[in-house]
Amino acid sequence: MMLVDLDDGSEDSLLGAIVKVLAESVLASAVALKRCSRRFKVLAAPLVASAVAETNQKWRDAAAKIGCRGGAAITYGLERNEVLTNLNLSHKNIRHEGAAATAEALRGNAVLTDLNLCHNKIRDEGAAAIAEALRGNERNMLTSLGLACCSIGTTGAAEIAEYMSGSEALTTLDIGMNLIFAEGAKAIGEALKVNEVLKSLNLSDNRTGPEGAKALGGALAVNAVLTDLNLQQQDPRRGRRCDRRGATGHEVLTHLNLRHNHFGDAGTATIAEALRSNQVLTTLDLSSNGPITAPVDLSGEYDASGIALADVEVNEVRLKTLFLGNNRIRAEGVTAIAEALRGNEVLTTLDLCANDLGDEGKGVIRGVR
Repeated sequence: MMLVDLDDGSEDSLLGAIVKVLAESVLASAVALKRCSRRFKVLAAPLVASAVAETNQKWRDAAAKIGCRGGAAITYGLERNEVLTNLNLSHKNIRHEGAAATAEALRGNAVLTDLNLCHNKIRDEGAAAIAEALRGNERNMLTSLGLACCSIGTTGAAEIAEYMSGSEALTTLDIGMNLIFAEGAKAIGEALKVNEVLKSLNLSDNRTGPEGAKALGGALAVNAVLTDLNLQQQDPRRGRRCDRRGATGHEVLTHLNLRHNHFGDAGTATIAEALRSNQVLTTLDLSSNGPITAPVDLSGEYDASGIALADVEVNEVRLKTLFLGNNRIRAEGVTAIAEALRGNEVLTTLDLCANDLGDEGKGVIRGVR
């Protein structure tokens, strides 16, 4: 919050001070002025016009430096809007130099709320420039930042994490399909421990591995805000045997994507056990984590995917959507799931596609309807 000096005490001085603050804030828009009194408009008009002109000039400078499709996108946005609040620069062949130009435009910007730079090769240097500009802007109002598939490594992830740790506005961060590895995930995890506003985080396909996943799980044991976490891996070999106990025990997490992590029997049983303490998760994707075939202690004579998941996930957690496709679940496991479903009034979607159910297993599931 910005303090206003009221020592003068006069009404004109008070209005002038308020107008100056508004002109430099997210309200620096003619749209906001339309709802104000005539006297207020007279005082505010030149200040607002100056603030808007300065902001837009920064974007024009950035557009000139970026050039090609990225610059054209900025120019088009300025032509359609008095001030830019949303900027989509995805798939514009922007390199780290273009990201640096974008960062310069972000300095002092108090209007932009959504920035999408996905699918550009900005690398660590570009990510660092964006993060540094946002950290140094006390009036920054950015709520959504897209940096997926930007060739960002551990250094860039650490810079983004530092920005995250101090941000009071960012609620959505997409940094999927990069190469942040375990060290980058650890940095993000440390930021999550102190961040109090981020609700959605995409870290899919980043080769975070067991150590990275463990760090994220530990962070989620402390974080009480994040509701949507995506840790899907494209390569089934990545993230193998990761410890997700912190993630699944998180008390506010409602959506968890763990597809293609190759957990197998032991990993699935661990997740099932951890879910006993979660009462809010509504969507869980464990597709392509097989083969899940061998018995474990928790499952008795059934395979882990059957009794472990059915007993815990379907009954004790408030799951509405459960994906278990491509896990080589057999008829015995389906029988356990079917038994759990008989008294369930919450689950609305169950995906068991591409499993070894056989005619017997399919018949069991049909009988639950």
